[in-house]
Amino acid sequence: MIWVYLENVFQQRGGESLASIKDVARQAGVAISTVSKVLNGYEGVSESTKDKVNAAIEALNYTPNAVAAALSSAANAFISGSAASSCAAARSLSARS
Repeated sequence: MIWVYLENVFQQRGGESLASIKDVARQAGVAISTVSKVLNGYEGVSESTKDKVNAAIEALNYTPNAVAAALSSAANAFISGSAASSCAAARSLSARS
């Protein structure tokens, strides 16, 4: 299903490749987390860095991929939930000792 969506997006763009957040970071010379902070409007990013990231976004014709973001959020929630469960289980075992 996701591949069909991505193929449709690829075709709608006339076959040009889709830029990723990694591509933007590489082009701007910053970390992926910095690109994310600029995209999400976090404070604490210098104006010169914002300008570099925005220039890279424009040069690469980057548009955030909603499917990738949703998958990433779901994966992070799953991992966080699993970690919380593991910690609770460890505390429970520790209390029994």
